[in-house]
Parts: sequence; C-alpha cells; structure tokens
Amino acid sequence: MIEVRFGLAQIMIPSILSLFLLGALGVIIFAAQPSSAVIYAAPGQPVSDTISLATESDWISIEIIPSQISFGMLNPSDIPFIQEGTLNVYCDTSEDWVVTVTDNDGDTLGYMTKYSNLVYDPTKRLSSGMKINGVDLSISDLSVSGSGPGNKPLIFEQTISWEDTPLPDGCVYRIVPVFIVSIGYSG
Repeated sequence: MIEVRFGLAQIMIPSILSLFLLGALGVIIFAAQPSSAVIYAAPGQPVSDTISLATESDWISIEIIPSQISFGMLNPSDIPFIQEGTLNVYCDTSEDWVVTVTDNDGDTLGYMTKYSNLVYDPTKRLSSGMKINGVDLSISDLSVSGSGPGNKPLIFEQTISWEDTPLPDGCVYRIVPVFIVSIGYSG
C-alpha cells in the first residue's frame, strides 16, 4: 500500500518515497510505503522538488482543483454555500485506490474556525461542519475510491446560521482538510 497525505499537521510517516510541495493550500504531499523506520516532517519545514529515499514501484499523486476554496462573504439567508472542485488522481497502475478526507485538527475538528495571525481560535467556529460530497467532516471522514488514473468531483458545502459570529477585519473562518491516498485498496 502507498499512502499520500497532505495538510498542515505534523506528519509521522513510516517511510517516505517522494515528497512534493504544492502551492495555494499550503499543501504538502507525502508518499509512503510501510516499513519500520519513522520519519518526521514539521509544519512549515521547507521542502522542494522530490526526495527519493527508497526504490519506487507503483506511484500515485493527487491534485485538488481549485487548490484553494473561498466562499467569500457569507449571508445566512443565501444558504447553503457550494463550491465545486475536482480530485485528480495520477498513477502508474490500474490498481484500486481510496482517498480519505478528514479533519482531525484539534482546533477545527471539521468546522470552519476563526483564524487570525496564523493562529486558530477554537472557541469561535461556525455552527455547522464543512461538508464535502455531502459528508459532514465534523461527524465522519469522506472516502472516494476508484482505480487507475482519473478524476472525481468534489462538492464543498458550508451552511451558516444567524447565530454564527461575524468576524472583525483581518480574521477569517478557515479549515484545512487532510486528503489521505492509499493504493492497492480492496474494500
């Protein structure tokens, strides 16, 4: 099984095959193959291009288009807010794969949360969790599966209520979901 993770959390991976840095989401992608070695990468660690630490066999890479989702100014009378995207899967195999989308960040836990000066304020969250393809990330993870290269639609949905607190200038509600890709999935 090869696993790819991206997000902003501290990463502990069994053994890294390739490491890529992507742009606008502040996204880091890790491809790993199980072994007994543990490698750590801290958030914000500068990385560029590719680092190969083992012999590559099957490989998989994902791309989220657009790489950054913005709902702009939200108004509770115009809900829900929906942004469409695409999950592109690139690989050199026809094996099955699964992409799991999760938000287990202790500050956000599936909710768009106040973000200012590079810090989350977990006491200020929107009342409804972020939904991707109808799955509420505050309740459950999303699984998208397929085989070989291809693409799948991603529908990002956010509901707000009149009880949600408007934020002052310079603050935003933010969430960074983590996409975990496994190749050789049989489920």
